[in-house]
Amino acid sequence: MLDDLTNDNNTSSYNNKFRVAEAFDIAASAFFCATGYSSSAKNALCNDHEELVAVKLTRGFGNIILRIDDMLNINRSGGCVGVMGLGLLMFSAFLRRRKVF
Repeated sequence: MLDDLTNDNNTSSYNNKFRVAEAFDIAASAFFCATGYSSSAKNALCNDHEELVAVKLTRGFGNIILRIDDMLNINRSGGCVGVMGLGLLMFSAFLRRRKVF
């Protein structure tokens, strides 16, 4: 991932405000978060408005640090409504077929 080149593993650094999306020669497009991302992971969340900006790539010195994935908890609800709705639809089709409706 190209974004690993800008990672310094420090959440309070200036590098943590950018996530490189595409690169062309010495120019790139990156997602910018003014307040910085919540962590240095690939899928970190921006607590502020995120926008796509153009950046110039320059040569940096240091080691390449791979960005990790945050293990985010995903809570899902409302799956029962679809099953109940499908059941009501089938029941109304059954009643219509019998000419009771």
